[in-house]
Amino acid sequence: MQVLVKVNENDWPSVRDAAQYAQTYSVAVGGLPYILRRDLETITIHDGVEAFGGGNRDILIHTAYAE
Repeated sequence: MQVLVKVNENDWPSVRDAAQYAQTYSVAVGGLPYILRRDLETITIHDGVEAFGGGNRDILIHTAYAE
């Protein structure tokens, strides 16, 4: 199963910072039970204090809300 991780590059000062968030949340999502991620195609990561979301085979993560 391959999942594409999309990170809003405008939210972080460097590609390295964005990649760190991608790695962190990829591991977290990978730990979810299979039934919750079996149809997952993308993970979208933004900075900000907004609720998590999902649907359309995507999980939407806002990092400031997660912390």
